[in-house]
Amino acid sequence: MVRPEFAEAPLAELPFGALGGLFKGSLQWAVSHDVSDVVVELADRRATDRLAELGFLPVEGSGTPDGPLTYRLNVSRLVARGFRAGHPFYCYLLEYDESVLVGNSATAVA
Repeated sequence: MVRPEFAEAPLAELPFGALGGLFKGSLQWAVSHDVSDVVVELADRRATDRLAELGFLPVEGSGTPDGPLTYRLNVSRLVARGFRAGHPFYCYLLEYDESVLVGNSATAVA
């Protein structure tokens, strides 16, 4: 969904790129709707390393050599990591921002 040239390129309203904004919006939606996990399905495997850095884990048994992979992140673990890490990205994630809210199209597991 995010073109490579915009995935991590900083923009005025998205300092960590479109991927960071999408991730922040999904996290805000999950927290505001009391959802425990964020689940993503990757058709393009370019983002696997970045997701792993953020704490996403592959869902066992998901994906085929040509099919999408499914990754899952526990929201509480991410929020706790944000308070421990001094990295600006985690400060960005934990700061509420109406401009990145995700509507009902987000997929989540309760």
